[in-house]
Amino acid sequence: MPNANDAEDIGQRPQSESSENKSMLKKILNTGMWTCIFTGVLMVFSGLLWKVNDKANDTSIATQRAFVTFSGPLLVKDIQGRKLKGINVYYGMSNSGTTPASAATLEWNMSLGPTSPQKGVDFDTLPQNERMPLVLGPKVGFQMKPVYLSIEELEMVAEN
Repeated sequence: MPNANDAEDIGQRPQSESSENKSMLKKILNTGMWTCIFTGVLMVFSGLLWKVNDKANDTSIATQRAFVTFSGPLLVKDIQGRKLKGINVYYGMSNSGTTPASAATLEWNMSLGPTSPQKGVDFDTLPQNERMPLVLGPKVGFQMKPVYLSIEELEMVAEN
């Protein structure tokens, strides 16, 4: 049989257990603890995001390049009065890529004669225009300096 003290103990136990439950609930709902956990998770995901972004940036840089193309020749007659004096030969150059062509060198070589230069010709021995280092920005084009062919040079080629 329960004695009188047991009734008091029974009545007090639920109160002490309920205060322990409240204390545990306070620990679980502690905002400082949840802020600490969330900050740790956020730090991990931020680090992973940085790593992925760094690889994507490297890939993006590797796929970008300058696409340099030439157009021409464009022949423009040099007429003085009603007489043909010569022909200006123009070429155009454009960069359709997304990055600048930063290490380009522009050079003209010209050979006048009845035939085309054959395989193995040394272009450094041909008459040369100047060599111009240049930077060609993305989505930009320009027209190169013309090469002037006089009527005498053209007649010489026609005779041979």
